[in-house]
Amino acid sequence: MKKILPLHVPFYIGLSILLIGIPFRIQHWPYAHHLLWFGLICETIFLIMVLIEIFLSKKASVFMKICWSAFLIAIPVACYTLFEGIPAIVLIVLSILYMRTGRNRFLYRKRDFLKNHFDSI
Repeated sequence: MKKILPLHVPFYIGLSILLIGIPFRIQHWPYAHHLLWFGLICETIFLIMVLIEIFLSKKASVFMKICWSAFLIAIPVACYTLFEGIPAIVLIVLSILYMRTGRNRFLYRKRDFLKNHFDSI
């Protein structure tokens, strides 16, 4: 069973609220705007925690830290300024992308990753 880390909590809360708020918005039901904003705030808190994790990483190079932080900041800001409804989807995709691929580059060496995730071998 996977352990839920404190980093995952705002991601899961924001994701669930956004997935509830999107049909509310489509159907023009009340409080849809509030649900979407609260979900976006939770996802923004998650991205801030990710940026803190990236900058405190001792494994990653400075170039990798700058590239990932620019990627995680510039894309949601550009989507928010250009399109109104896209930031929720973009934040979800960026969050999943970081959780699946990027986090291992900042936290674990290959040997530690194998030890933490495949301890039965």
